[in-house]
Amino acid sequence: MAGKELVREVGPPVIDGEFYAHARHDVRSPLTAILGFSESMSEAIFGPLGHEKYTEYVTAIHQSGQGLEHILTAIMAILSLNADAIILSDDTIKAEQVLQELESSWSDRASDWGVALTFKLDTDSRALTADKRRLVQALDCILENALNYTDAGGRVTVSSGENGGGGLVFVVEDTGPGMTGPDLDIALAPFGRVPDAPAHGRPGAGLGINLAAGIMALHQGALSITCALGQGTKVELTLPKARLNL
Repeated sequence: MAGKELVREVGPPVIDGEFYAHARHDVRSPLTAILGFSESMSEAIFGPLGHEKYTEYVTAIHQSGQGLEHILTAIMAILSLNADAIILSDDTIKAEQVLQELESSWSDRASDWGVALTFKLDTDSRALTADKRRLVQALDCILENALNYTDAGGRVTVSSGENGGGGLVFVVEDTGPGMTGPDLDIALAPFGRVPDAPAHGRPGAGLGINLAAGIMALHQGALSITCALGQGTKVELTLPKARLNL
Protein backbone atom coordinates (compact mmCIF):
# COMPACT_ATOMS: atom_id res chain seq x y z
CA MET A 1 0.00 0.00 0.00
CA ALA A 2 1.44 3.34 -1.06
CA GLY A 3 2.15 5.91 1.58
CA LYS A 4 0.65 9.37 1.66
CA GLU A 5 2.46 11.90 -0.48
CA LEU A 6 4.24 14.48 1.65
CA VAL A 7 4.97 18.02 0.58
CA ARG A 8 7.07 20.41 2.60
CA GLU A 9 8.15 23.92 1.80
CA VAL A 10 11.81 24.28 2.76
CA GLY A 11 13.05 27.59 4.09
CA PRO A 12 16.47 28.74 5.24
CA PRO A 13 17.90 27.13 8.39
CA VAL A 14 17.10 28.73 11.71
CA ILE A 15 20.32 29.81 13.40
CA ASP A 16 19.42 29.14 17.01
CA GLY A 17 21.49 28.20 20.03
CA GLU A 18 21.27 24.46 19.33
CA PHE A 19 22.40 24.90 15.71
CA TYR A 20 25.30 27.05 16.89
CA ALA A 21 26.39 24.48 19.50
CA HIS A 22 26.36 21.61 16.97
CA ALA A 23 28.17 23.65 14.32
CA ARG A 24 30.82 24.76 16.79
CA HIS A 25 31.51 21.17 17.88
CA ASP A 26 31.47 19.67 14.38
CA VAL A 27 33.88 22.30 13.05
CA ARG A 28 36.23 22.59 16.01
CA SER A 29 36.85 18.87 16.58
CA PRO A 30 38.56 18.03 13.26
CA LEU A 31 40.44 21.33 13.22
CA THR A 32 41.80 20.66 16.71
CA ALA A 33 43.05 17.27 15.51
CA ILE A 34 44.73 18.82 12.45
CA LEU A 35 46.50 21.45 14.54
CA GLY A 36 47.49 19.04 17.30
CA PHE A 37 48.83 16.26 15.09
CA SER A 38 50.65 18.62 12.70
CA GLU A 39 52.33 20.34 15.65
CA SER A 40 53.44 16.99 17.07
CA MET A 41 54.81 15.96 13.68
CA SER A 42 56.64 19.25 13.14
CA GLU A 43 58.33 18.77 16.52
CA ALA A 44 59.16 15.14 15.59
CA ILE A 45 57.94 13.94 18.97
CA PHE A 46 57.98 10.27 17.92
CA GLY A 47 61.04 10.51 15.68
CA PRO A 48 62.16 12.14 12.42
CA LEU A 49 59.76 12.33 9.49
CA GLY A 50 62.37 10.92 7.12
CA HIS A 51 62.48 13.58 4.42
CA GLU A 52 62.84 17.36 4.62
CA LYS A 53 59.90 17.81 2.22
CA TYR A 54 57.60 16.19 4.78
CA THR A 55 58.75 18.76 7.32
CA GLU A 56 57.85 21.55 4.88
CA TYR A 57 54.44 19.99 4.23
CA VAL A 58 53.65 19.57 7.92
CA THR A 59 54.66 23.18 8.62
CA ALA A 60 52.41 24.34 5.76
CA ILE A 61 49.53 22.22 7.09
CA HIS A 62 49.92 23.69 10.57
CA GLN A 63 50.12 27.28 9.32
CA SER A 64 47.10 26.76 7.06
CA GLY A 65 45.23 25.25 9.99
CA GLN A 66 46.02 28.30 12.10
CA GLY A 67 44.72 30.54 9.31
CA LEU A 68 41.56 28.46 9.07
CA GLU A 69 41.12 28.62 12.84
CA HIS A 70 41.33 32.43 12.68
CA ILE A 71 38.62 32.55 10.00
CA LEU A 72 36.39 29.98 11.71
CA THR A 73 36.61 31.86 14.99
CA ALA A 74 35.15 34.91 13.24
CA ILE A 75 32.46 32.85 11.50
CA MET A 76 31.41 31.12 14.73
CA ALA A 77 31.30 34.46 16.52
CA ILE A 78 28.94 35.82 13.83
CA LEU A 79 26.80 32.68 14.14
CA SER A 80 26.64 33.17 17.89
CA LEU A 81 25.37 36.72 17.36
CA ASN A 82 22.66 35.52 14.98
CA ALA A 83 21.71 32.70 17.33
CA ASP A 84 21.43 35.06 20.31
CA ALA A 85 23.98 32.78 21.96
CA ILE A 86 26.03 35.61 23.46
CA ILE A 87 25.12 36.62 26.98
CA LEU A 88 27.03 39.68 28.08
CA SER A 89 28.66 39.81 31.48
CA ASP A 90 28.32 43.02 33.48
CA ASP A 91 31.94 43.80 34.28
CA THR A 92 32.84 47.03 36.03
CA ILE A 93 35.86 48.28 34.12
CA LYS A 94 37.66 51.41 32.96
CA ALA A 95 38.55 52.26 29.39
CA GLU A 96 42.26 52.29 30.23
CA GLN A 97 42.08 48.60 31.21
CA VAL A 98 40.71 47.74 27.77
CA LEU A 99 43.41 49.76 26.00
CA GLN A 100 46.16 48.27 28.17
CA GLU A 101 45.05 44.77 27.16
CA LEU A 102 45.10 45.75 23.50
CA GLU A 103 48.53 47.34 23.91
CA SER A 104 49.88 44.14 25.43
CA SER A 105 48.50 42.06 22.55
CA TRP A 106 49.49 44.22 19.59
CA SER A 107 52.54 46.39 20.39
CA ASP A 108 55.20 43.81 19.51
CA ARG A 109 53.50 42.85 16.26
CA ALA A 110 53.10 46.49 15.22
CA SER A 111 56.79 47.08 15.96
CA ASP A 112 57.77 44.07 13.83
CA TRP A 113 55.71 45.50 10.96
CA GLY A 114 57.24 48.97 11.30
CA VAL A 115 53.93 50.60 12.24
CA ALA A 116 53.91 53.19 15.04
CA LEU A 117 51.12 52.07 17.38
CA THR A 118 50.12 54.65 20.01
CA PHE A 119 47.62 54.29 22.85
CA LYS A 120 46.25 57.43 24.46
CA LEU A 121 45.06 56.36 27.89
CA ASP A 122 42.42 58.47 29.61
CA THR A 123 43.23 57.74 33.24
CA ASP A 124 40.48 60.11 34.45
CA SER A 125 37.65 58.28 32.69
CA ARG A 126 34.68 57.02 34.67
CA ALA A 127 34.13 53.32 35.24
CA LEU A 128 31.66 51.62 32.93
CA THR A 129 29.56 48.48 32.90
CA ALA A 130 30.30 46.26 29.91
CA ASP A 131 31.50 42.80 28.93
CA LYS A 132 35.25 43.35 28.96
CA ARG A 133 36.13 40.27 26.91
CA ARG A 134 33.63 41.12 24.18
CA LEU A 135 34.65 44.78 24.15
CA VAL A 136 38.29 43.78 23.69
CA GLN A 137 37.19 41.35 20.97
CA ALA A 138 35.40 44.14 19.07
CA LEU A 139 38.40 46.47 19.31
CA ASP A 140 40.72 43.61 18.34
CA CYS A 141 38.83 43.21 15.07
CA ILE A 142 39.13 46.90 14.24
CA LEU A 143 42.75 47.25 15.37
CA GLU A 144 43.79 44.19 13.38
CA ASN A 145 42.32 45.72 10.22
CA ALA A 146 44.02 49.05 10.89
CA LEU A 147 47.44 47.47 11.42
CA ASN A 148 47.09 45.04 8.52
CA TYR A 149 46.36 47.81 6.03
CA THR A 150 48.87 50.40 7.27
CA ASP A 151 52.23 50.33 5.52
CA ALA A 152 55.54 50.32 7.38
CA GLY A 153 56.28 53.88 8.48
CA GLY A 154 52.59 54.58 9.06
CA ARG A 155 50.72 55.21 12.30
CA VAL A 156 47.78 53.72 14.16
CA THR A 157 46.35 55.53 17.18
CA VAL A 158 43.89 54.11 19.70
CA SER A 159 42.19 56.41 22.19
CA SER A 160 39.10 56.72 24.36
CA GLY A 161 37.08 59.50 25.92
CA GLU A 162 33.60 60.76 26.64
CA ASN A 163 31.67 62.09 23.65
CA GLY A 164 29.27 64.99 23.37
CA GLY A 165 26.29 62.84 24.32
CA GLY A 166 27.82 61.75 27.61
CA GLY A 167 28.73 58.29 26.36
CA LEU A 168 32.16 56.72 25.93
CA VAL A 169 33.85 56.36 22.56
CA PHE A 170 36.86 54.27 21.55
CA VAL A 171 38.61 55.59 18.44
CA VAL A 172 40.98 53.69 16.15
CA GLU A 173 42.67 55.89 13.52
CA ASP A 174 45.19 54.84 10.91
CA THR A 175 47.24 56.41 8.13
CA GLY A 176 46.47 53.56 5.75
CA PRO A 177 45.15 53.86 2.19
CA GLY A 178 41.59 54.75 3.19
CA MET A 179 38.65 53.62 1.06
CA THR A 180 36.39 54.81 -1.72
CA GLY A 181 32.61 54.63 -1.32
CA PRO A 182 32.37 51.31 -3.23
CA ASP A 183 35.28 49.88 -1.21
CA LEU A 184 33.54 50.85 2.02
CA ASP A 185 30.36 49.10 0.87
CA ILE A 186 32.41 45.97 0.25
CA ALA A 187 34.13 46.22 3.64
CA LEU A 188 30.78 46.50 5.43
CA ALA A 189 29.29 43.45 3.72
CA PRO A 190 29.73 40.02 5.36
CA PHE A 191 32.80 38.30 3.87
CA GLY A 192 33.63 41.56 2.09
CA ARG A 193 37.28 42.12 1.21
CA VAL A 194 38.52 45.29 -0.42
CA PRO A 195 40.67 44.79 -3.54
CA ASP A 196 43.91 45.99 -1.91
CA ALA A 197 45.90 43.21 -0.28
CA PRO A 198 46.84 43.81 3.35
CA ALA A 199 50.29 45.22 3.95
CA HIS A 200 50.85 42.76 6.80
CA GLY A 201 49.35 39.63 8.26
CA ARG A 202 46.97 37.42 6.31
CA PRO A 203 43.66 38.27 4.63
CA GLY A 204 40.83 37.75 7.08
CA ALA A 205 37.35 36.36 6.58
CA GLY A 206 35.88 39.80 5.97
CA LEU A 207 33.79 39.54 9.14
CA GLY A 208 35.70 41.68 11.64
CA ILE A 209 33.69 44.87 11.14
CA ASN A 210 30.39 42.97 11.28
CA LEU A 211 31.42 41.17 14.46
CA ALA A 212 32.55 44.41 16.11
CA ALA A 213 29.31 46.15 15.12
CA GLY A 214 27.28 43.24 16.48
CA ILE A 215 29.08 43.34 19.82
CA MET A 216 28.54 47.09 20.08
CA ALA A 217 24.83 46.63 19.30
CA LEU A 218 24.56 44.13 22.16
CA HIS A 219 25.88 46.91 24.41
CA GLN A 220 23.26 49.34 22.98
CA GLY A 221 26.19 51.09 21.32
CA ALA A 222 27.22 51.84 17.76
CA LEU A 223 30.12 51.60 15.33
CA SER A 224 30.86 54.22 12.67
CA ILE A 225 33.54 54.55 10.01
CA THR A 226 34.97 57.73 8.51
CA CYS A 227 37.42 57.41 5.64
CA ALA A 228 38.67 58.92 2.39
CA LEU A 229 40.91 57.47 -0.26
CA GLY A 230 44.53 58.28 0.55
CA GLN A 231 43.63 59.81 3.94
CA GLY A 232 43.34 56.82 6.24
CA THR A 233 40.41 55.48 8.21
CA LYS A 234 38.83 56.33 11.56
CA VAL A 235 36.55 53.89 13.36
CA GLU A 236 34.53 54.95 16.40
CA LEU A 237 32.99 52.42 18.79
CA THR A 238 30.53 54.20 21.07
CA LEU A 239 28.93 53.06 24.31
CA PRO A 240 25.84 54.91 25.55
CA LYS A 241 25.75 57.15 28.60
CA ALA A 242 23.73 54.51 30.47
CA ARG A 243 26.79 52.25 30.51
CA LEU A 244 28.91 54.78 32.41
CA ASN A 245 28.83 54.62 36.17
CA LEU A 246 28.06 57.81 38.07
